[in-house]
Amino acid sequence: MAENKNNLKCKLYDKVIKGRITRLKQHIAHFKGQVHPCARVTTTVREGLMKFLKDEKAKKDDSKKRKEEFEARLRDDEQDET
Repeated sequence: MAENKNNLKCKLYDKVIKGRITRLKQHIAHFKGQVHPCARVTTTVREGLMKFLKDEKAKKDDSKKRKEEFEARLRDDEQDET
């Protein structure tokens, strides 16, 4: 493993990824922008992990939207009572 506890090593590419598990997932999935893509990952694994990352982001965005809508309704209810 890497020297720093916040670094991970890609066993496929033998490259140290600075950061935590999310960056390693991005490296394997060829997620653009944050990390260098893994050259040795299979297409099936890469596409599966990319789909997983996109689905997780969509879930997080949906949860955030529902929370904001709920808080807005609470504020409206409080204003109606006064």
